[in-house]
Amino acid sequence: MVHYIRFLQPPRWKSDKTRRTPLLTCLLTVTTDLGDDFYPGEVTIRATLVPKTNPHAVEEVKWKPGCRCVRVNMELNASKCSWPARLAFTVNDFPFVNPLGHQNLPEFVNAWTAPFTFDDDPDPRMVRRFTLPTGDVLNIYEENGDSIARHIWWAKVRYCRALQILELGSGCGTVGIGVAQSNAHCSVWVTDEPDAMQTLIHNVKHSSPMPCSKLNTKPLDWNCGDTELLALLDSIGGNVDLIIVSECIYNPDSIPALVNTLRRIVDKNTTGRLPEEIPSIYMATKVRHPSEAVFFDLMAEAGFNIAERLTTDMPDALRKANDLPLEKVDIYNFIRSDGTMKGA
Repeated sequence: MVHYIRFLQPPRWKSDKTRRTPLLTCLLTVTTDLGDDFYPGEVTIRATLVPKTNPHAVEEVKWKPGCRCVRVNMELNASKCSWPARLAFTVNDFPFVNPLGHQNLPEFVNAWTAPFTFDDDPDPRMVRRFTLPTGDVLNIYEENGDSIARHIWWAKVRYCRALQILELGSGCGTVGIGVAQSNAHCSVWVTDEPDAMQTLIHNVKHSSPMPCSKLNTKPLDWNCGDTELLALLDSIGGNVDLIIVSECIYNPDSIPALVNTLRRIVDKNTTGRLPEEIPSIYMATKVRHPSEAVFFDLMAEAGFNIAERLTTDMPDALRKANDLPLEKVDIYNFIRSDGTMKGA
């Protein structure tokens, strides 16, 4: 299982008359994607001040079984540090930047701050940093609130590969941004409901697409009418070649609207196209509730078949050591019954 370092209280400067050197303090937790469970083992959380690429100051705290949070206090001599700097929070000897790729599944997702100076508190949002297969670094800002739509989920990170896509339920934008930063001559549209767009737009604004690649945002409410959906499709150039959905079926109440939106997009991209040109749908998820099975039932009723399924075990050293079954991430390729599978 993948666990995430998260800020319960973001890093803040604290000073008083009894302290000679300023103190940077924050409250952390190590939890699952839904935030409903905490890491059950013992690890060392290391906070490192990173001016540019050279670690300067390090503080370590122990996370022990039964922990729900830990406080990190770091005393810093500002005159000996290079500014602006970042704070990187890592587990044990894991690398600062989580690598992405089929053979690189981190058990812990690190947390960073945005660059900050001695005169200002860091941005309260976390930053997730991933090394793409191209060697580029993907920076994704993530909010600290309770809204799970504004957090990174592992199936999204797992899915960064070369595709031209329209992404539904983009959240922080991990998949779409990762694709645009990994592929030249690629057009990527990332979408989400209107009230979830602020962080998505911020991450797109600070992304670095490869040459001749385009990365754009559009608000999309799955309950919108046909006229609004058609206007969105027209604004992105009409035809959609591939649709990506990841970590979007955890709420069974929204599944009917999602399936209906997928059906309508494919319907509007079927007329005048050869069967092999009909858009494929790739959906990535980690099953959390039995109620999520309704997605597959509704997809079948809408005429979509599962053409391919890829399953990956999630890393969990404690489960493996105790011979317990590992949780899995599944990636499905859906095609219309009147179409043929398009390669990934």
